[in-house]
Amino acid sequence: MSALAAVLVVAVLTTSAAMPAVAETKSHPERSASSGPVRTDPAAVPWASVGPGWLLASWEPHPQRRPVAVYLLLVSPSGARYPLYKLPGREPTLIGWSGDGHRVLVDVPDPAPLSQNVPQPDRYMVIDLKSGRLEDSFKPGPSEGGSADGTASFTTPHGLALLDVNLGSAAGVQWLERYTLSGVPRLRYPNAFPRVGMWRGEWLESPNGTQIVMGADKGLAIVNNDGTLAATLPIRHVDYCDPSSFWGAGIILANCGLNNGSSTLFEFSQTWSKPRELTAPSPEADYFDAWRVDGRVFVQAFPLSCGYPELGELHGNRVVLLAHPSESGIVVGTTSTSLALASGECQSGSSGIGWYRPSTNTYAQVLGPPVLGGDLTGVVGYPTPFAVGGGGPGGGP
Repeated sequence: MSALAAVLVVAVLTTSAAMPAVAETKSHPERSASSGPVRTDPAAVPWASVGPGWLLASWEPHPQRRPVAVYLLLVSPSGARYPLYKLPGREPTLIGWSGDGHRVLVDVPDPAPLSQNVPQPDRYMVIDLKSGRLEDSFKPGPSEGGSADGTASFTTPHGLALLDVNLGSAAGVQWLERYTLSGVPRLRYPNAFPRVGMWRGEWLESPNGTQIVMGADKGLAIVNNDGTLAATLPIRHVDYCDPSSFWGAGIILANCGLNNGSSTLFEFSQTWSKPRELTAPSPEADYFDAWRVDGRVFVQAFPLSCGYPELGELHGNRVVLLAHPSESGIVVGTTSTSLALASGECQSGSSGIGWYRPSTNTYAQVLGPPVLGGDLTGVVGYPTPFAVGGGGPGGGP
């Protein structure tokens, strides 16, 4: 994901609801990057209509200027764009939207110089979505090696706490920690498990927030939110497993593979004797998540020959990549009928974001050139009780 992370910090959140018909105010558009100051007016947003199909983005309208000004931008399903307010801090990046829809989480790099060649952790800011009021601001840690910047996420289902990765003083050691919204550490989760080995840094919280699925060397570990181990789900002949999404009642989808790059999506359940393979291994792509949309299954693929993720459709256990560039890219949101895709080119990394509707094979762009000037630094879909944390593409159903 390193090539994509250079373009967008994306949290992928999905919902099973259909994209709604929204009564919108389109008389208050954003200005382009060359049209002068950005006009912001949160009161213009039809807040009662914000729901499935809406996107939230951090946007630099004038990336060539210094210091860079970053704005929060709300986007309706049909593409109406509403600049809300300028984000605080130096080069802030949007990394989360709380499950109750009320707050956003922003990562701000620390401008202070390095201390004894040790990077200082970034600052997390919790901001009220409607007013832009800063509710909380803190630096995670300090403990051992500090925080892994930009890895935090709101807890499910409502976003009343934060989960974040804390790096240990020894190389390769890390823990998942729970914080209050004001940054007070509350709990450190275990990072080593019987039968499945060490935690790898990826996690998936259950829809009701009672359990956390943690990816390990040889399978998955399920931990209660009080830190006690609930179950381990081992799998043979792999070097790693990372949880991707909840795939059904009691079923967890995970990306498991070998260190040589080949991977497969497996379905895990505590009631099965062994995991079930969803996708066949491919020497050409790394499959790391999937979604059911409009009665079909779409799979996110990370091509081994190109750093930019692509989208494919599952036929049996084979993934057929979508051919048209506007129908590919990384998924940044879904409804029951459509997928929001950040599409781009492998070499340039340039991105445009739009809604792809498989039933009509149509794509409607809502962000990025040519419909919007400037640069996008982060995008999240409307929050739902499903969330993924960690350093991958972020979230999933």
